Amino acid sequence: METPKMSGFKRRMSVVDKSHELINYYNKHMDKLKRMWDEIDMAEEMRIERTTTFYETMKDVIDFMVNEETTNYNEVFEDSRRFWDEVSRTRLALGMEQYDIGTLRPNTIAYCKNLKKEIENLAIEKEHLVKRQMETLDALCILNHKLSLNGEYPDQRGSLLDPERWIELQEERLRLVDLFEKRKEEFLSAKEDIMKLKGYMKKLCSQRETNILTVDIDNEDFIFSEEFLAEVKFVYEETQAEYDEWKQERIAAYNDAVSQLRSLYDRCSVPELNRLFPDDFVPDFVDDSSMDRIQDKIAEYDSKYQRFKELYDAYYNWTIAWNDHLQAEADLADPNVYKNRAGHIQQVLTRQKDSDKRLKLYIKKLESLDDPTIKINGLTLYEKALQLIDDDKKQKEAERQWKLEQKKENLKMEALYGTKSPRSLKKTPRHGTTLARQSLFDISAISAIVPVKGYGTDVRAFGPKTSSPKQLSGANRTPLRRDPFKTPKKATSKTPGRTPVKKV
Repeated sequence: METPKMSGFKRRMSVVDKSHELINYYNKHMDKLKRMWDEIDMAEEMRIERTTTFYETMKDVIDFMVNEETTNYNEVFEDSRRFWDEVSRTRLALGMEQYDIGTLRPNTIAYCKNLKKEIENLAIEKEHLVKRQMETLDALCILNHKLSLNGEYPDQRGSLLDPERWIELQEERLRLVDLFEKRKEEFLSAKEDIMKLKGYMKKLCSQRETNILTVDIDNEDFIFSEEFLAEVKFVYEETQAEYDEWKQERIAAYNDAVSQLRSLYDRCSVPELNRLFPDDFVPDFVDDSSMDRIQDKIAEYDSKYQRFKELYDAYYNWTIAWNDHLQAEADLADPNVYKNRAGHIQQVLTRQKDSDKRLKLYIKKLESLDDPTIKINGLTLYEKALQLIDDDKKQKEAERQWKLEQKKENLKMEALYGTKSPRSLKKTPRHGTTLARQSLFDISAISAIVPVKGYGTDVRAFGPKTSSPKQLSGANRTPLRRDPFKTPKKATSKTPGRTPVKKV
């Protein structure tokens, strides 16, 4: 503790000693001048003049020294404030805590030296931050140019930005980058859609469209303005309207062709899995070559139908009558039919009588017109009809036997336990698809009609057919795909295990 005091004391003594030394030096030489002047008998006026000049010279020297030291004194105060502000501002911009000056007193030389040293230490990090800020400002200028915006940014080359302003500029840069990417994505998406629609229509772009769509968006001189995007959007809307008109025309032509082909499929008894053209027009799968193939198939099946028209019509009409016959039997098996007092039972009996009459008529025609070259699963159309009838009889007999066994089991259980068995309370289980239906629509083709082969399009077997043609729905639905191993759905017939035959 005594050492600093001794040091300060010695320092003060040194200044006092120097002052005494200067005074002694001054007095000594003044005495010497006085002796010299006495020896030469210098007049008093001359002595006063010379002494005055000497004093003035000494005064000027002292004044100069005091002025210099006053300047240094003021500079210490100024540097103390300025250095502290720079250190604080730099550390704040760098995300550092406030600088700890320790025990040093402000407005002192040691205080200034310490702060100056800290400024030198922060110089490298400050330089890096200034460089980042400059790069961000340059990027903002470029983005504003490419986006055709009018952003204004500070020109603080080489100096740190205010921390809050620096954060704002970084956020602004991220916003403009996001805007640029969004406009770029909008352009590329519109371009892809336009080219796709043009491809569907097999049309070339006009010169104006080509100039817009082939622009180099990565070129530094290219400007992604709102006006440019509006022009791209206008071209897209024009192309979309043109495509919609073209699509409606294609849908109409396609639906007419498929409707005609479907009718021939039905008339020619083509198995469902061999009907390879989708119901609806889908541009990704249907092109001009597909339309040509449909027309070829129409010509092929129309020719075959015309050659065997009576035979195909007889089988077609027989299947309709067969389905009506099965439906009438299912209605008669429903107990609710007999409870209806509005004459519903009579209507069902009339339909049954009519279907039976038509069955007899068309089975005779099939027998007389039967052709060994027209087959389904190895059977002629007449044999196929007989097989359906026979399968139906077997199905009925199986159901009858099952009911007899159930009755015997119930009687046995009643004899043993005096009540009905739990099994007798269960509903008669369904037996799945009838043999008649299974044998009619197997995956095998008709021998006289070559199955339709795939043409690179997704295939959906046509759905259930009725006596009325299925209405086409245009190109707004996605074509369904049929699993060739999927079991056909059961009909909602009231008779267990009996399903109407697919009308073809």
